[in-house]
Amino acid sequence: MGVSAISRTLKLALALLVPPTPAMMLGVAAFVVVGNNTNLYEATRVAAGFGLIASIMVGFPAMALLGLPGHAVLLQLRKTAFWHYAFFGALAGIVTVFALSAMDGRFYRELLVLAAFIGLANAALFWLIRRPDRDAGGDTGDHGA
Repeated sequence: MGVSAISRTLKLALALLVPPTPAMMLGVAAFVVVGNNTNLYEATRVAAGFGLIASIMVGFPAMALLGLPGHAVLLQLRKTAFWHYAFFGALAGIVTVFALSAMDGRFYRELLVLAAFIGLANAALFWLIRRPDRDAGGDTGDHGA
């Protein structure tokens, strides 16, 4: 395993471990501010506590079950542009809501937009850390521009 392979492996590990918590906290803060018309301090306090717990219970499993296989598929298809990952992340967030709904027996319609936003934030952080567009042969989304 060369230095480049080790570097990619470390970046992948960081990209899997880092994004779920800040993305979940950001989503919870947005939900609290919009939903309750509360101040930013209170939203941040709630987001820090609940966001951390939710990221452990939902974010990390979703990243492992959807994010990692999605990353592998996008690499295989050579779709490594930021927007490919952002779209997939939003879709993965929505799939996560459906999975939670199936487990709980209730449909969480009000969480669909929030989950899409959190999934997009997760994918954006993942992409910024891992930078799959820098691997050889990827589609950077820059089609002749």
